[in-house]
Amino acid sequence: MMFELSPLDTDAKASAFSMPASFIQAPYQAPSFFWIGSSPGAFAALKALSRRNSIVILTNAPADALDLRTQWLRKNGLHYPLVVNEGLKGPIAAKLVAQTETRSAFVDDLLMHLDSVAEHSPRTATFQHVADERLRAIAPSSERHVRIDDWPRLAAVIEETLQA
Repeated sequence: MMFELSPLDTDAKASAFSMPASFIQAPYQAPSFFWIGSSPGAFAALKALSRRNSIVILTNAPADALDLRTQWLRKNGLHYPLVVNEGLKGPIAAKLVAQTETRSAFVDDLLMHLDSVAEHSPRTATFQHVADERLRAIAPSSERHVRIDDWPRLAAVIEETLQA
């Protein structure tokens, strides 16, 4: 793994906020062509959340996508740690959350990752967010996870949850 696990910002009141690749809709491409777009409202929501919380972006992608995704994040002012993962996200999310005593939240579009985090890190609040408007009507959801597809509203609910 390319990310060294270390204590998160202890000055933050809440930490270990993780985000899926879907937040930035980042399909991996060969280094000669890399496209990435943002989900409406995501940048402002992350900026607002980062004022009081530590943010870690957790994405499933090949290890060789790390540099390209990191470059894009930095270019767009998103200076958050990026963790590249393969497989279910629960085990690595649990390792991140174990580094802090504060509340944590996890956002993803796929139920399998939300379920995995809920299983491996039960004290983490899980939120489903489907960034692609074309998929929202057909994306399965579960009563187990709060689903909010609007970034400003999602950020407000996450902030409220983490500060409770």
